[in-house]
Amino acid sequence: MPTHSDASKPLEIVHNSGINSVAFSPDGTYILAACNDGTIQQWRVSDGKKMGTTMKADDSVLVVAISSDGKWIVSGGLDCKVTVWDTKTQKRAFESTLANEKWVNALDVSPGSTRFASASSDCTVNIWSLTTGQRLVGPLKHNNRVDCVAFSPDGDHVATAGAYDCLRIWDSRDGNLLLEAPFSPESLVWWRDDQIFASTRFTQRWINALSGSLLLEYPRTSDATAKVHLAISRNHDTLAGLDKHIVRLWDHTTHAWSSTTHELSYNGCTIALSPDGHHLVTGGEDKISIWNLPGGVSEDIDHQNGVFMHLTGVVQELWLQENFGLAMEVLSRDIVLHGKSHHAYSNRALVQARLKKWSNALVDAEMSIDIQPSVIGCIAKSVALCGQGRHEDSMQAFDLAFCYCGAEHVNYLLLVKSVVLFIGGLRHHAISRTTDLIKSLQSNLSHYHVVQAHMSLLLAEAAIDSNDYDHAIQLLTSTTDLGEFSHLPELLTVSLLTGWNFDTLRFKIHKKKCEALFAAGLTGGAVASFLETDLGAETRLKEETEWVTDFRWRCVDKLNQLGDVAMDAAAHDDATAYYSSILTLDPLSTDVLIKRSKAHGSMGDWEAALKDANDAIALDPSHPRGYESKHAALHGAGQFDEAIETLNDMLLKLEQSPDQQTQLHDHYVNPLHTIAAIRKSAKHIQRDFPLILFDTENGHLCDEQERIRVFEADTKFKQLVSSMVLQIDDAAINQAVQEYFRYATFSHTWEGDEPLYHDILHQSIQGLAGSPKLVKLLMFCTIVREAGFRWAWSDTCCINKTDGAVLQESLTSMFQWYHESSLTVVHLKGVLSDSKLGALKASLWNTRAWTLQEFFASKVIRFYTEDWKPYLPHEDTFNHKESPFVMREMALATGIDAKELLSLRPGSENVRQKLRLASTRYATKQEDIAYSLFGIFDVSIPVTYGEGQRRALGRLLQEVLTRSGDATILAWTGKASDYNSCLPAEITVYHEPLSPHLPSLIPDDEMETLLSELETSPTLHDSAVELYDRLVFLPTPRLVSRRLSLSCIVFLLRTVSGPFTAKDDPSVRVYRATASALGEVEIRTSDDLAGLTNLVLVHPWLQILFDPVLPHEDMIADDAESFSVHVSWASEPPVSSRSVGRISIPPVAKPLQLPSPLDKTTRALRLFARLRQPFGALLLAPHSSREYKRVATDNPIVVRIRKEVSPHYLVDKIRTLDIL
Repeated sequence: MPTHSDASKPLEIVHNSGINSVAFSPDGTYILAACNDGTIQQWRVSDGKKMGTTMKADDSVLVVAISSDGKWIVSGGLDCKVTVWDTKTQKRAFESTLANEKWVNALDVSPGSTRFASASSDCTVNIWSLTTGQRLVGPLKHNNRVDCVAFSPDGDHVATAGAYDCLRIWDSRDGNLLLEAPFSPESLVWWRDDQIFASTRFTQRWINALSGSLLLEYPRTSDATAKVHLAISRNHDTLAGLDKHIVRLWDHTTHAWSSTTHELSYNGCTIALSPDGHHLVTGGEDKISIWNLPGGVSEDIDHQNGVFMHLTGVVQELWLQENFGLAMEVLSRDIVLHGKSHHAYSNRALVQARLKKWSNALVDAEMSIDIQPSVIGCIAKSVALCGQGRHEDSMQAFDLAFCYCGAEHVNYLLLVKSVVLFIGGLRHHAISRTTDLIKSLQSNLSHYHVVQAHMSLLLAEAAIDSNDYDHAIQLLTSTTDLGEFSHLPELLTVSLLTGWNFDTLRFKIHKKKCEALFAAGLTGGAVASFLETDLGAETRLKEETEWVTDFRWRCVDKLNQLGDVAMDAAAHDDATAYYSSILTLDPLSTDVLIKRSKAHGSMGDWEAALKDANDAIALDPSHPRGYESKHAALHGAGQFDEAIETLNDMLLKLEQSPDQQTQLHDHYVNPLHTIAAIRKSAKHIQRDFPLILFDTENGHLCDEQERIRVFEADTKFKQLVSSMVLQIDDAAINQAVQEYFRYATFSHTWEGDEPLYHDILHQSIQGLAGSPKLVKLLMFCTIVREAGFRWAWSDTCCINKTDGAVLQESLTSMFQWYHESSLTVVHLKGVLSDSKLGALKASLWNTRAWTLQEFFASKVIRFYTEDWKPYLPHEDTFNHKESPFVMREMALATGIDAKELLSLRPGSENVRQKLRLASTRYATKQEDIAYSLFGIFDVSIPVTYGEGQRRALGRLLQEVLTRSGDATILAWTGKASDYNSCLPAEITVYHEPLSPHLPSLIPDDEMETLLSELETSPTLHDSAVELYDRLVFLPTPRLVSRRLSLSCIVFLLRTVSGPFTAKDDPSVRVYRATASALGEVEIRTSDDLAGLTNLVLVHPWLQILFDPVLPHEDMIADDAESFSVHVSWASEPPVSSRSVGRISIPPVAKPLQLPSPLDKTTRALRLFARLRQPFGALLLAPHSSREYKRVATDNPIVVRIRKEVSPHYLVDKIRTLDIL
């Protein structure tokens, strides 16, 4: 067992029953213990040995006490009795039973050992005679259970309290209630006669027992559910507290529990101190511990605090708490109690100065000096004079302090003098003196720097108040590293003089520096300074904690604004810096992580963007914005599979979220919907594409379904799917799909033994054995791939020619396929890379039938020589259709001006011109002469290889004529087709000039002359109008089922003579005939006209004779309100041929100038004048009573209507004939 001299460990006693209460004997040699087993036990303090006889109560003993004279022991407990025991006999002297039979909770014996007080659970307190057991006072009533009772040191008062009731102080003689304090102590002790120290669940308080005023208050730092038991020595030198298993002693100099603790191995419930304060006993559970306290912690009335100052701990604490009223009360009491104390007067003078009671302070300071001159007395006088504005007198008074100051404190006194100057208003002078003082010293400068820093702080605060933030920042930045300066006595003196709180100086400097930087707009610097503050180094006051929180969020808000502005201005580096600063302040901000992720992404730093996005998701896995950012980062990094997976994860999270999050699900696009939209777009865009295309990446043939499959495996497809987050952008999808599926077409001359569809089906051309034709195909694919196109089409192997339906669709759609292609590559067989300009014109390619439509259909075309070099390598234009050199050659090759060549469009316009272009082309298969023109004329007829050229051409021209109504198709000489006699047998006939067949245009001046002649005959006007009205409604030519319906003016040949032999060609027959309206006619033909009767010549070119309708012209006939003829005479281009409406006509030297507007009579006369111009008539022979056949001639039959023929005559000659 440890001896009593072992101060570090207790002497422990184990009992066989629970310990409820302990008490020391008056001489401190033994202890008493109240036990659960109903006994009162005694043990010797020195060695813990049991003493005396066990005293036995009727039930568990809860409390025990002993009189100061050692004669009597008082106990109480669950037996609802208070029992007095004789210490000599250790037997009951007497007992008092409580009236309501409630157990006893607390006991105390009066200082004079004549009375004792008991507190019970019936909410009452009674005071009894210790010698007779008679109740002297009581019951004194509470509103709840009473847990503690204690006599004052003089015995005149008794204090009672409970954890659920208030503190009450009674007169112990008569039971009068003297004081009621509104708090609920669990335990209490008296400190001298006028103070009580009490412990509640949450605080510990010193109160004035006479007035009830609060002297000091301390928050409890331990578990509020555990009761703190208090004990005090009889000499009031030692105060102890038991908190479960921790024992602490009270330090009277600091008015706080000592940091030194005594730990129990059990949960204690009772504590007592020996009368001299040298021993302490605790009890609880089944154990008792006796501690040796070598010396109590006593209060030094004249303790030196800081430098030059002497004051009690109570006064110091009140002073530091700026409880100057109570400090004045205590100091005034000390002056009364201790007489003329110069310390008390100087201290009170300084307190008066803190209250700005300068006159009273000066009186007390002078009294202190009168009693005994001292440093602090002179300082107090100087402060009082300075406060009155008497700075010179103040400094004189202060200088006297040096007379009473030891040499070791001279420098410190100089520092205090600077402080006095500072608080007197001479701030800059004071800080300058302090700076000079520091420069003159070599060591021990800590407190000097601290004081200087505080002065700088106060100057900076003034600068901030005047908005001089730069000066404030300079002052606060200039403060040196203060190092460790807590508990320096030099600082305590300054703090007492000025009220400066040095404990939080570092914090205040940082705070003001942060505020100054923030107010100056230097938010980044403010944040950096803020982060330098050691926020976790100490427990901060509430207002400091509030400022830290408030400033943090102000910086966050400002940085957020700056970051957002920087993002809007595309200053992404700045935005990233701002957002990063926020995250140093608020690392759990999901929103800022998302913003910084976006900023990183804007700079292309996808790795950093992804990290921020993942961090945001980790913080808030349920919110979609983190997934949006992660998706954007993955998308930007090209990790499209992962990006799409992230979108799916987000949608899944939203589906599994509460209703509000589920609604967000509709704001995002499901990737499956995007895929469906892309597939729809791909099918739509490829609707006019070739059926089969080459994949230039691998050399395989792919149909539409396979192309879409290849697309969906491509990174570009995944990128497109990933790009749709909030909505499906059909325009972007269409653009991306169009870009991906761009293809190039091949235009070349077939050379025989070309690789066909079945040759390369299901295999790659890249793996086939080489041949010149295969090399051509491979080179084509290489050029296409290098030009940036994945897909390519060649007529050799991309058409399954064994499938009739496929062949029909391909030939019909080929023009469209070339037109939809992004590039047509032309391979010029026979043109080498060193060929000169003009080689294209003479190339084999320019003679083939199919290449004509390929040229016209292609928007972008590029020519390559036989050895696969660009034709005209010095030509910078990629699209050779935009090259003036190439187009000049094409114009020479076709005989059509380059501009007009480029202006030709598919369809029924410029029919004669297109036929002329085709007239010089040839094809390997004779039917292709016609089939190759499907796209140029925008027609589709069944493909029937083997039908022969004439039938194929006849069917083509039948379709074109019916669609266009262009009668110039009939303007030819040569052999007639057996398909229809008005159609030629060969397309080559269209190479002839058109001009001999059509009426020539009449120049303006000549037209004016003719009109003048015609207008002289009024009767002619009416018949001209009648003719006009008949012709204007005639139908255009129409050829259906090989039968031509032709509206024309018919002239009967009366006599036909011949044949005669043509002088220039003996094989040609020449016939001569007459017609009443035409006169003599010469006919040159290879046909035999002998025996043919009723031959007629017809004028079929009627539609081109009409004037154009001007927009403002009233051209309403009585029986033709809405008719208009779309023929332009006034705007004929200066080219080799010109287009009038839908009919090609030859040019004239001078464009016709039309009067505007034209009346109907004038138009009719102008029409009649044109009818009298020479024209090429068609010769027809009757086939039956209602049908005719054309007689082919070797030369145009050019005739002219005689002048004497009237319009009325011609009206009778208008017919619509059926020609076979």
